[in-house]
Amino acid sequence: MNEHYINIIMEEQDLADQLKPQLTPSTKVIDIPLQVFLTEHNLLNDLFSFDGGIVKEQVYFVTGSSGAGKTTLFTQLQCELKSMKSAQYQRESSAGKVRSRNQNMDFHANAHLDDERSIPTLVSFLELTKENKTEFIIVDSLQTAASDIPGGKLEREVEAVRMLLKWAKETGGTVFVIGMVTKEEDFAGSQEAMQLVDAHLHLTFDKKANERYLEFQQKNRDGEVYKRLYYSFREDRKGVQFWSPSEWMVHKRGYTLADMIQSAMQGYIDAWRNHDNYEDFKAEMTISQNKLVKEGFDSQVEYQCGLLMICQSSMETHFGM
Repeated sequence: MNEHYINIIMEEQDLADQLKPQLTPSTKVIDIPLQVFLTEHNLLNDLFSFDGGIVKEQVYFVTGSSGAGKTTLFTQLQCELKSMKSAQYQRESSAGKVRSRNQNMDFHANAHLDDERSIPTLVSFLELTKENKTEFIIVDSLQTAASDIPGGKLEREVEAVRMLLKWAKETGGTVFVIGMVTKEEDFAGSQEAMQLVDAHLHLTFDKKANERYLEFQQKNRDGEVYKRLYYSFREDRKGVQFWSPSEWMVHKRGYTLADMIQSAMQGYIDAWRNHDNYEDFKAEMTISQNKLVKEGFDSQVEYQCGLLMICQSSMETHFGM
């Protein structure tokens, strides 16, 4: 190759090296903490984000089964956060009915309730709350609030979510938007609208067990998904209490220590169901369990601890753990 061209190539390589980012051992990646606000409930704060707290500038999509208490829960949240300006835009019911059903709650000056009669459209509601420097809003529901927006049903819902996202970014506030569900508890609306939001919180009411719990499903940008948290309302509707699964099992279902050991052990065993030696393991455990019963034990705790030792030994044999 001609020496002239070699020199040109070398000069270009030197220039490229100079333009590369110069990283040194002292270069630090700055970890910017999330901007959050805290509720009165530590368990709820931990559920919403890894940093602990409800994240600002986000839109939380909320769904739930009938009787889960979606409106009641977020109305309670409004009443508890006295130092924060909040507004609920009620399009499924009316502001008067919400206030009447929750008359024992403390509706302080910063907790606003609005409906279609006081504010006709979602656009007007967002403009007003922006002017008032409202810090978090509740829209119930997406489908009815979006009905005033031009276009088809699904197009309206998508546009409404985009408006809520824009409001959150421009104000630094937080949005909770409630969506109606089908009998199967699936969101009865646009999946595109669901994909646009930052997180999806689902509330469940198990009528048979008379239990309520909530968890983030599908997505939660800044926290865990499918982490369950139980909750119960006071009979006078003056408050809500949250419980971890373990707390609920012990204090509400009355589980004993033996019950908890058995539950934990069964969950661990279930994790090996697809192992090739699982059936052999089960057969050996049945024989050992019957033998333990014949030998007798002083308490259920002693029995479960003995079974735990047998289970550990059998797992080492069959699963190589």
